[in-house]
Amino acid sequence: MVYLPDELWLHILSFVPPAVIWTNCLLINRQLYRLGQTYAKDELLPRFRLSRTMSLASGSHHRWYDLWGTITFHIPTLQSCTKSCSGSASGYVLFSEYSASPVKLQERVLLKWRSMAVQSPNAKARPREWKVQFGDEDVNVRTLTTVDVLGDSDGAEIRVNWRELLSQYWGWRKG
Repeated sequence: MVYLPDELWLHILSFVPPAVIWTNCLLINRQLYRLGQTYAKDELLPRFRLSRTMSLASGSHHRWYDLWGTITFHIPTLQSCTKSCSGSASGYVLFSEYSASPVKLQERVLLKWRSMAVQSPNAKARPREWKVQFGDEDVNVRTLTTVDVLGDSDGAEIRVNWRELLSQYWGWRKG
């Protein structure tokens, strides 16, 4: 394969569909593997949104008339993804901005989320099924095993292994 400078490859990658970058381009050679991961971290990750729908009822039995709320996490737009990653070797990205819906029940949704965050050190209490959306594409339900629920009484945030997120979303696992 002909060697091209990194800048040219990054420009070429901007025209390739994101799923093709993650599933195929990383397998070609070391240069494209490195550049594909850089492109995915800097350009693709900020377009992801993770959400979790939860019952706002107090009981453990959910009924059709229960109220449901959704909390949606995303990466802050003013903060680059590399700054929100907690170390380049760790492979984790911090989704630190959130919104809750429905707006009228925002306080109840946040209260429920904070009660889940308190239980998060227990692996069974940690949510595994997440609704994942990339840009304006359809929402897909994916199992993410490396989501760490962070936050205290003031806010909420989650830390996600970004390689697992991309692999689960586009259905590819390396080796």
